Amino acid sequence: MSAGCACCRAGSPCTQSLNEVLFDASAARHASVGDRAALVAALARSPSAVRSDGTPANASGYTPLHYASRHGDVRCVEVCVSAGCEIEAVTRVGRATALHKAASGGRAEACEALLRAGANAMARDIDGETALFKAAVNGDLKCVLVLINAAKEAVRAKDGRGRMARDVAANDAVRDALDAAVAADVVDE
Repeated sequence: MSAGCACCRAGSPCTQSLNEVLFDASAARHASVGDRAALVAALARSPSAVRSDGTPANASGYTPLHYASRHGDVRCVEVCVSAGCEIEAVTRVGRATALHKAASGGRAEACEALLRAGANAMARDIDGETALFKAAVNGDLKCVLVLINAAKEAVRAKDGRGRMARDVAANDAVRDALDAAVAADVVDE
């Protein structure tokens, strides 16, 4: 292997792929790190970026809204919604919505913002899981309570393997909240 110049050795910035360089300048990246000002500017420069994961092929199906939701930045979520990001857009591999991404990360405030914008709390990913499943696995009680309040029927929903969210709960507090919601639902019937 030749030594080459210092700028082209592995680990230097010039070893980035074109997709990495393009992602670094994209609305998706700005949403992923909560840089609201840069996100607004990127979406103003390229309004079609609301449907892009920041790479030319858009292979992941992620949108800036998915990234903002996963990061949990409510202001960026609101910018994405206002710019026209599709609330129910799904990723290509897991068919996850932005609400699934927010719930997976225990981002209760982002879940609330998405629900206010019209997100479907009963949307299912490729495994048949709702956002409540994701929050239960994560173990974030606040996020679980937000999602229970948004869609009480989600507590009884079963995934593709026949499990309810309580069956995958990460901790007792989450399991207890889900059990209480099921019991309350029985009383309401």
